[in-house]
Amino acid sequence: MAYRTAVFNGYDAFERVRCHWEALSPYAHSFTQLPEWLENIEPEGVSWFAVTDGDRSVAAVALSPRRTKIWGKDVRLLGGVRQALDGRQEHGLPFGAFAIADPSADHRAIAKAVLAGYRQTGASWDMLWLDALSQGSPWLASGHECLERESGIPIIDTAMPSSQFWAAASGHLRHGLSTSRRRIEREGLCSAVVEATTPHEVATAFDGFVELEGRGWKRRVGAFVKRPEAAAFVRRFFVSAAESGRASVRSLLVGDHLAACQLSVRVGDSIALVKIAYDESLQHLSPGNLIMADLVSRACDDPSINRIDCGERASWLDRWGAALCPTYDLIAFNPRSPTGLVTGAAWRGLRAIGLRPRYLDSSDGPRVHLW
Repeated sequence: MAYRTAVFNGYDAFERVRCHWEALSPYAHSFTQLPEWLENIEPEGVSWFAVTDGDRSVAAVALSPRRTKIWGKDVRLLGGVRQALDGRQEHGLPFGAFAIADPSADHRAIAKAVLAGYRQTGASWDMLWLDALSQGSPWLASGHECLERESGIPIIDTAMPSSQFWAAASGHLRHGLSTSRRRIEREGLCSAVVEATTPHEVATAFDGFVELEGRGWKRRVGAFVKRPEAAAFVRRFFVSAAESGRASVRSLLVGDHLAACQLSVRVGDSIALVKIAYDESLQHLSPGNLIMADLVSRACDDPSINRIDCGERASWLDRWGAALCPTYDLIAFNPRSPTGLVTGAAWRGLRAIGLRPRYLDSSDGPRVHLW
């Protein structure tokens, strides 16, 4: 099947492809595929692709070309989008190989159409490197080598009534939640979860989240209060996504005190849990567990929600029965490029003798790592 590809660059490039991302948003598997997230991307160095079949949008993709060195050799790398915030690339926000496609389309043909469209602009590449690809990405069906990553995306299955979920939950978790609720009652307090959904409510609640997170241990390891540019990026996203009913900020109040807070986004049949914070002075009440229990129960009792996507792996998710959804790195070498041929041959040679070449992300591209 032959698809047509249009490629856009420059300050207004995203606005020229926004209609395609909007049309395909019902097929999103991640909040990073939503137009409200993508509209905040700095345009410099980003190529936006729209793949169509006649008048129908079948895929939308964003890639970034850059130069790096692999084994000391200059390589033109075509990879996922990177964004420098607060003076660094490693800011904990999910960037990368943005792509969304109609599930009924030919995903292999889409991948070919994107690379053909890039070539038709007069640009060239030696190596294609796309990291952390997950379910639904058209790149996974491209026919190029995909290596499963050591870590995946933790998912909590909520496609069941809450009574069934809690019946299967560990006795330790249920006992801990009951104990926390009894302690709140003994202290003469009441608790409630309040959900901010309108743009104004979300903006106010987001600011409360930043303040709460900044008072805890996360202040030392990347809290928003220490990363104002990253905080502003996510705040703009949440306010914009609230306008379309996708974003909410959930707050657990114990008495009139903010005890815990969650940033969440509705994506298709899932809830993406973006960030969570709790008041460490109330740790004896386990506010993080209480607000999580409320979210799980509500998700289970909503037949339109089948899972909670929890972002990055963390040990505390084990008690909630989270399973890992695999993610992959895609590697391809351009057979039209002499550098691509040489680098690809070296890569395959290492694999042939039993070494497993992988690479680590850095601010200026991948660094090859062998084991």
